[in-house]
Amino acid sequence: EESSTLNLYHAEAPENVDTNLDVMNEILYHIKTKIVVQVDSLMDLKLSSRKRFNNVMFVDSFESFEIIYRSMDVEHFEFQGYYLIILTKHSDDIYVTMFRIFAALWSKHIINANIMFMPPDNTNEAIMYTFYPYSPFYCENVVPVQLNQFKGTNWINRFDYFPKKLQNFHGCPLRVGKMFFILN
Repeated sequence: EESSTLNLYHAEAPENVDTNLDVMNEILYHIKTKIVVQVDSLMDLKLSSRKRFNNVMFVDSFESFEIIYRSMDVEHFEFQGYYLIILTKHSDDIYVTMFRIFAALWSKHIINANIMFMPPDNTNEAIMYTFYPYSPFYCENVVPVQLNQFKGTNWINRFDYFPKKLQNFHGCPLRVGKMFFILN
């Protein structure tokens, strides 16, 4: 069952909390009464039996993403749901960070995932990346691919925020489990 609740999480260094709360407030302002928003702490996860389907995570590094990731289990998260990870701190190794996040998500077969960040010193621009596990160039890989870019007040391209990624396997071999039966 899909939920219409938007779940917000944050795990970052204390010096980034105020900035992230400003971004969360901006999101809340723009969606107002259109959807139920729940700001979850990681402690709240274990107290609720509700599965999270629409998720926004504010993190400043792979390590802070890992804090949330370690709490993600099939009891509390719908792995077929949607995940937007907002990197709040730009670093020189941002592509490595994105690769590591996508690899972690792919290990749980979470494919509806995007990462968004603002380039340094540019408050009117954001870049969104995703990954395609199957392509003509690789199989089961999590190479970050730019999905779109926000400049000024608009996205550059019209696009599907969460494109279908498993419609074409591009000839990649698929692993199929084997079952063995012992007959008496």
